[in-house]
Amino acid sequence: MIIRPATPADLGFCHDCARLFSEETQYPVLYDAQTSQRTFWAYINDPLRDILIAEADGIPLGGVMLVCSHEFSERPFCYIVKLFVLPLARGSTAGRLLMQATADWAAKAGCSHIFANAGASISARHDSVAGNLYRRCGFADAGAAFVKALDPNQPERIN
Repeated sequence: MIIRPATPADLGFCHDCARLFSEETQYPVLYDAQTSQRTFWAYINDPLRDILIAEADGIPLGGVMLVCSHEFSERPFCYIVKLFVLPLARGSTAGRLLMQATADWAAKAGCSHIFANAGASISARHDSVAGNLYRRCGFADAGAAFVKALDPNQPERIN
């Protein structure tokens, strides 16, 4: 398995992953192709953002969306915006290799820390698996994630 930066040729795979996430999450989100196109294109073309792809035998199996954020400190932070691994590759080395590549990307960008959120709300089991992956890759539990629904008809939290 290799990890490589996404190219415009990967946009279809990224869209498929976004659609899958929209279907898997318990949050009531609707996939929007135009928003997806703009978002992935921006990540591929912005030097402070990137998408890394896990690929085996020429087939993409997962990816991670990253941001290098120059906020107010001397060195920037790296944020994992989304980590996605296709169901057929979950439990493989894809997630671990994506985390190692993330650490390499963040170090090259001069980041001091990497921040990640393990709560995609696909299920408690999936959130637990993501948290375990981060811990195995050297991440420390740094507290809870918070969410606020801006639409009064939407739930704050999905269990």
